[in-house]
Amino acid sequence: NLLLGEGDRAQHQARFLQKASRRGRDELGMLKGPAMKLGQVLSMQSGVLPREALRELADLQMRAPGMHASLARAQFKSALGKYPEDVFREFDPEPFAAASLGQVHRAITRKGEKVAVKIQYPAIRSAIENDFKLLRSATFPTQLTGHVPPALLDEVQRGILEETDYLHEADNLEYFRQGLSGLPYLTIPAVYRQWTTERVLTMSCLEGEGLSEFLNRKPSPALRDLVGARVWEMYYTQLHRLKALHADHHP
Repeated sequence: NLLLGEGDRAQHQARFLQKASRRGRDELGMLKGPAMKLGQVLSMQSGVLPREALRELADLQMRAPGMHASLARAQFKSALGKYPEDVFREFDPEPFAAASLGQVHRAITRKGEKVAVKIQYPAIRSAIENDFKLLRSATFPTQLTGHVPPALLDEVQRGILEETDYLHEADNLEYFRQGLSGLPYLTIPAVYRQWTTERVLTMSCLEGEGLSEFLNRKPSPALRDLVGARVWEMYYTQLHRLKALHADHHP
């Protein structure tokens, strides 16, 4: 940097940040589980990380590296006793979304219904438990000082492990689908119980775009206000009528 001018120095720093951020994204994506969830959380911390890091980490929300098609197929069979092609009329072996605990495939039922099939990564539960053993060892000094209370780690681990039970997630989907049915502008996927287990979740497929893509189209202030008002009404309904909050909205 000492040999570079002001403009070249800024470009060099931007390239370095982008390269380092991409490497960090790739490493977190390969680790899956809590490590990848950390990357997802960091991707929304605009006041903490530089813009280059936020751009790269945002890929972990939808475009994380998925498992091989043959492994996803084997996972489906171990959960449901049949291969995807024996259950659905069409099944896309390539996931259209992959995240920290599983990946999602498009499929079409024998009746012609479009569905999204979420398949959990193999042995992800034991991987999470091992990750938290390492985290507890690494944070032992801060636990002694009280900066990281053990109860906090227990609660985070409990919450992430709960997400590995897709039957629990299916129950939540149906609960909010019924409880928020009075909001005509809101659509919540329907669960297909016959193709849902602890490790596979099949639901109706809803097409949409990410928040950043929506904002990049420069929607009018009136449309942004309308979306904001509806999000507010949705939260108000959950807090004051359902007495339950969906706290993991995907952007």
